[in-house]
Amino acid sequence: MAARGRIRYTCPMQVWRRLVWALALVALACGLYQGRRAFVRAIFVDGAGAPAVADAVAPGARVRVVLIDGLGLEPARSLPNLNALCARGLDLEVDAGFPTVSLPVQSVLWTGRTQQQSGVQYRQKAIDPPPADALPALVPGSEAVAESHAFIVRSFGFATARPAPEAETTWSEAAFVDAAEGLAGGDAPLGLVHVLRVDDAGHAHGGASAAYREAAAWSDALLGRLLATDRAAHGEGTRWLVLSDHGHLPEGGHGDAEPALRRVRACLVGGVAPGTAGPVPLASLARALRSGGAPAAAETALPSPGAARWTLAVALLVAGVATGGRRAWLALWLPVALASVVAIAGWPSLSRRFVWPPLGLDVAKAALPGLVLLAAGSWRALRRASAGQVVVAGLAPALALAAAAAALCWGAPPLMPVWTAWTSVALVVAAAASLAVAVALVVPGGRRPR
Repeated sequence: MAARGRIRYTCPMQVWRRLVWALALVALACGLYQGRRAFVRAIFVDGAGAPAVADAVAPGARVRVVLIDGLGLEPARSLPNLNALCARGLDLEVDAGFPTVSLPVQSVLWTGRTQQQSGVQYRQKAIDPPPADALPALVPGSEAVAESHAFIVRSFGFATARPAPEAETTWSEAAFVDAAEGLAGGDAPLGLVHVLRVDDAGHAHGGASAAYREAAAWSDALLGRLLATDRAAHGEGTRWLVLSDHGHLPEGGHGDAEPALRRVRACLVGGVAPGTAGPVPLASLARALRSGGAPAAAETALPSPGAARWTLAVALLVAGVATGGRRAWLALWLPVALASVVAIAGWPSLSRRFVWPPLGLDVAKAALPGLVLLAAGSWRALRRASAGQVVVAGLAPALALAAAAAALCWGAPPLMPVWTAWTSVALVVAAAASLAVAVALVVPGGRRPR
């Protein structure tokens, strides 16, 4: 008879209650995944922005802009033709702002308004019609030549933009180089050459790869040819601006506000005294391009949560942990899961690939040590607590973290350095945690008989 006291059992009513809770948790996980998908889609929606104020380029200026997409600050300092050009004018460190995405950053260059001021923030498709204050639309005869992804240059009102949509499939490296040299030696008052191969190499192989360095060297050689062509045609009268729009992480990727991505090199020659300056906001450089003067150094104001948002976020986190009561120890799984995600996948950032996929499987797999701890702790806690008590103690901290991160970045669009990425990660972790507790509920086991 004494052995009977050690037998574990679960009464039929407990079984049904656990099954109901498990099904509810599966539904909660599905809802969290759908909410995360809606959240990610909202990132790509333009903000309201400020009204455009149009002003033209300085009269009589012949301007050539070469934009080497994806070229980071340090790699740019190793390019001989770029170094020689910078020595003739202003060698600038430019802050491109947030987010570090090609089209929004180039919108800053051509409008003089930051991403937040224009509302063009995480846009990856053409702007149609172009902004009313875009400089190329204000300069008759402006020309642009793009190596690829010509929808970017077509977004700003250049009078001529090549390749045309119908010619993109046949646009070759040789055709691009010929068109770029023709623009450099031509008489257009404003011309842009957009080089994209460095960005392509960064995405495919990473910013620390040999392919990335080779693409940067090729771009620098092209710059040398363009400078020589212009000198032969026009002498020294052209104003040159050579810059990038963002860098790349060593493993590849960009988008968030990491300094190594935001800070890029720019060389401005013509109408300015030689020297160095920085950090210079890209919007200030854009205004200098219009006026013919030099940009003013200043700090770039990045979006940041205010005191009210921080207060709400902290309150949510405290409430999430306190809800567990005597079973608050169950919340220990969460820091383990987050530490595991950071150690395996990296610090959450919009620049990292694992933040974006619909199911977030990379995040869930990286969080597995914490999820296993949660499932085991929940199963053990069910010996002395009801299913509802265990569910609340185990999941409330994860749900509170997701709500706190969302509170820090919420808006239209919900874009905030760091916290937008953390919201995506926290929603995946909360969904996976719901499934982990559901598993614990259906594994046989129960309370000791009284």
